[in-house]
Amino acid sequence: CSRAKVSKSGYYRWKYEGYLEKDDKLLEDLITIIHDQKKGKAGIRTIKMILERDFELFVNLKRVYRIKKKLGLITQEDGRTSTNAL
Repeated sequence: CSRAKVSKSGYYRWKYEGYLEKDDKLLEDLITIIHDQKKGKAGIRTIKMILERDFELFVNLKRVYRIKKKLGLITQEDGRTSTNAL
C-alpha cells in the first residue's frame, strides 16, 4: 500500500471489485426470479428472507434495495387497508 501510495481501504476495494460485480449479477437474477414468483408483491425483507432460507445467501437489506431499484422492480401493495387511515 505504501509503495503504490494507496490507502488500505482503496486497495481492498480494488481487489474485491470483480467479486462484488459477479455476486451482483447472481443476486440480480435471483431477485428477479423471486419478484416474478411472488407476482411483484415481495418487498426487500421478504426477498432477503427467501435468499437466506432457500439459497443460504446472507445479504444486507440495503444491497437488496439497491439491486431492486437498479432493476426497476416495484413492490405492489397487497390491497390491505392502512392502519393509519382516518
